[in-house]
Amino acid sequence: MLIDSYGLGEKWESMMINYKTLVRFMKYMAPPPGEYERGLFAHTDKPVSTIICDDQVSGLEIEVKDGQWMKLSLSPSSFCFVVGDPLKWR
Repeated sequence: MLIDSYGLGEKWESMMINYKTLVRFMKYMAPPPGEYERGLFAHTDKPVSTIICDDQVSGLEIEVKDGQWMKLSLSPSSFCFVVGDPLKWR
């Protein structure tokens, strides 16, 4: 469905012949107790997708349509799948 929604249809197979996969793992350390530290500046995700697991620091925020920032709370046993820039609805 996703491939068809971008109008790729049969072109998809020929595009995938030379496709390479990259997986990157990153761990951001929590600041010392009582200190506030920004881990990353506001950004969009350049990869196709990102999978995030919460470490109970509760520092993840997402920007919603009206430009406001909302704190995201995940349960310790869950993951958040973030659609990256290449898959954004245009």
